[in-house]
Amino acid sequence: MPVALETQALRGGPLPSMLSYEGIARLRLEAIQQSQQRYQLQTNATTLMKDQWLLIDTLLLRVADQYMAGVLDLTSRGLTQTIPNLGVAASMYQTVTRMDPALTDMRMSAAGNNQRLSLAPHLVPLPFAYEDWEFDLTEVEAMQRNGGTLDTAYAEEAMRSVDEKFEDWLFNGAPDHVYDGLTIYGYRTHPQRITGSGATWTDPDNIYPTILAMINALIGIQRPGPYALYMNVLQYGQMFAMEGVDRAWNMFRRIQESFPQIVSIKPIYAMPAGQLVLVELQRRTIDLAIKMDPANVPWDIMGGLAQHVRVIGSIVPRIKVDGSDKVGVVHYSGVA
Repeated sequence: MPVALETQALRGGPLPSMLSYEGIARLRLEAIQQSQQRYQLQTNATTLMKDQWLLIDTLLLRVADQYMAGVLDLTSRGLTQTIPNLGVAASMYQTVTRMDPALTDMRMSAAGNNQRLSLAPHLVPLPFAYEDWEFDLTEVEAMQRNGGTLDTAYAEEAMRSVDEKFEDWLFNGAPDHVYDGLTIYGYRTHPQRITGSGATWTDPDNIYPTILAMINALIGIQRPGPYALYMNVLQYGQMFAMEGVDRAWNMFRRIQESFPQIVSIKPIYAMPAGQLVLVELQRRTIDLAIKMDPANVPWDIMGGLAQHVRVIGSIVPRIKVDGSDKVGVVHYSGVA
C-alpha cells in the first residue's frame, strides 16, 4: 500500500478513514500551497502557467511518499509541532517527572500531598534544508509551442534531495550542524536510546528473537507502544524469507501477526545495513518541529530569461527524554 494512503497533509492529525486517495492528496497539496502563501514565498515568477506549477507542486507529494517513510509515520499520527515563525532558531520542549501513586481514602475531603512536578527544558535547533534548480525560458517556450509536457526531472531530483535530508535527520541526527551548542539527535544517535545487538538475519530463525528482545526493552521502561520498526533495505528483504515446516508464511507476516503493537514496518535508505530501530509512536517519545512544510519558491533571473526554483523546508525531529532520562527508542546492530 502506498505510504500516501496512511498520511494526511504533510502535517496535521489523522484523517477520516473514509477519505479517498484523491482527497488525501488534495489536502496535502493544499498544505503545501498554504505554506507558500503563509510566508508570501511566491515571487515574480511568470515563466510557467498555473497548471504547470500545479504539476511541480504535486511532485512534492509523490516524492515525499517515496523518500520520507519515517517522517510520514509521524505526520500521519499528528505527532507534529507547528513553529509559528520562520525566525525561530530553536524549538523547546520540557521533560516532566512522574507524580507519586494516587492516594486513596473513603472521604472526598481527605488531605492530599500537593505534589510539584520537576520541569527540565530542552532545545533543538531548526535549520532549513534546501536544493536549487532552474530551467531556461526557451525550454518552456518550446514545450508550450509543441504541445508537450514539462520535463520535471530537475524538480523531482531537488525534492528528493530535500526529503532525504529530513529522513536523514530523523534517523541519524545532524552532528555536523551545531547551533549555539545545540544539535539534532536522531533515532540512531540519541545518547539516551536503548542499544543492543542481535544475531545475523541471514539465518531467518534469528529475526523473531531479535524483535522480541527490542519490544521487551521498551516494555521494561513502560513504553507499551504502538511501535514502528525500521531497518535497512537489506534486512527488510531478509524478512520475507519463508519459515515454518510447510513454508506457508514468511517472517514478515509472522512478525505482523505476533506483534500487533508494531503498526509500521518500513525499509529506510538512511539506515546502515545490519541495524534496526524500534520507536514508540507517542508524543512523549518523538514529534516533529515543522517550521516550514517543503515548498517550491520560484523567481525569475537574468531579466526573465530563466526561472530559478528553490525547494526548501524545515522539519526537525524532537526525540524526548522523560524525567528519568529514558527514551522510547531501541537501536540494535549486528544483524547483517
